[in-house]
Amino acid sequence: MPSENRPEKPSTLDDLTRLSKPELEKLFTNGDTENMPSGFTAGLGIAFPGTFLGRILGKYVRATSWKGKYFEADRKQIRNILSPFSIKAARGELRIDDGILDGKPSIVVDYTNTIAFGLPIRDEIRKIADGLYLGRAFQGSKPTVFFALSNQLNPEKSGYYSGKVAVVTGGASGFGRELTLELARRGAHVIIADINEEGCIEVASEINTRGGSASAVKLDVCSADEFCALIAKTVEGEGQIDFLFNNAGIAVGGEFRDISPELHKKVCDINIYGVLNGIHAVYPKMLEQGSGQIVNTSSISGLIPTPLGVIYAASKHAVTGLSTSLRPEAAALGVKINVICPSAMRTPFFEVAETPKFDHEKLLNSIMFKQKADPEVCAAKTLNAVARNKSIIVVGIPGTWITWFYYRLIPGVIISLAPLLVKHMRKIKIKD
Repeated sequence: MPSENRPEKPSTLDDLTRLSKPELEKLFTNGDTENMPSGFTAGLGIAFPGTFLGRILGKYVRATSWKGKYFEADRKQIRNILSPFSIKAARGELRIDDGILDGKPSIVVDYTNTIAFGLPIRDEIRKIADGLYLGRAFQGSKPTVFFALSNQLNPEKSGYYSGKVAVVTGGASGFGRELTLELARRGAHVIIADINEEGCIEVASEINTRGGSASAVKLDVCSADEFCALIAKTVEGEGQIDFLFNNAGIAVGGEFRDISPELHKKVCDINIYGVLNGIHAVYPKMLEQGSGQIVNTSSISGLIPTPLGVIYAASKHAVTGLSTSLRPEAAALGVKINVICPSAMRTPFFEVAETPKFDHEKLLNSIMFKQKADPEVCAAKTLNAVARNKSIIVVGIPGTWITWFYYRLIPGVIISLAPLLVKHMRKIKIKD
């Protein structure tokens, strides 16, 4: 007989967190297998069944983004994007194979060249209910923990983007492009706005060819008039605007003393006033609707000190402060405000950045940019967090979240290490 308050047929992640380990074993044995659908998140609470830690993890740690292709059993090598909170967090490649385990067909995830806590790991996954899957992780041949997969994110937020209208600035390339593609995959109509009109048209065409819905428009975010015209036209044509992703921005690197006032102004015009122009244009419309969501792209540099990127960090701190300060004002009026703080990603963003008096190639290969995140993965994680209305959304390499955590916990230590970074980076400056 099921334990008290434990469902006979689990249908959600929370149901699974209330089961004991023997109950999970039985459930797993009787589970079915099939390829995973898209849009997955992980709930890790059942790694510690029946404990306070398990309840906390099961409720809050659902940041891992799973895409359908990762579970197509096609032997394709893919990068490990799993949550740093999970036993599966490690560097390596994944290989997906069909397999037979415990006498039943299973989806086998083989972590090739991947080590966690000193041992190779793999897992097997079985279907428990519609949209709910139970996995069992192994280290070597020994079963370790159970974990849950669900495309339910939150039951009340299923289809969060379906049928919605989203404007994405800076959507022609890089992270903005991945946001537009992911929004379209989730059923939104996406208006791609960028100063690169040709790039906008290419992305919109790609989305429409795949069966999504997108349109392209040229936009200079520094022009308040252009932004107001875009929002007015969107509301007139679509009848609503549900999301504005203020994503356009530029980066400038180098020492403050080497960067001209004109370049400082250019960064602020795009990174700060570009965001302000978007908010001024869309906020009144969303207040009239009584709903809407504004998502501003900042950076990890908008949360921590970033020497050799002073004006970029200053502009991104402004975006973070603007977003977190406006959020409580807007919430009472039905409008949600979020800010994204990503690490460096594998996009052209920093490749095209101006870096006065630095060897650009050496800078890109330096310790500051040695690790870069997958923008497609970051986009999926971002949209999951936006759907949960998370205030500050930190995405990127695991070190991003860790650095921010320690800066909040012991800021003096992080600040004391910054001069060492400056000393090291000055070695690649171009000598006069």
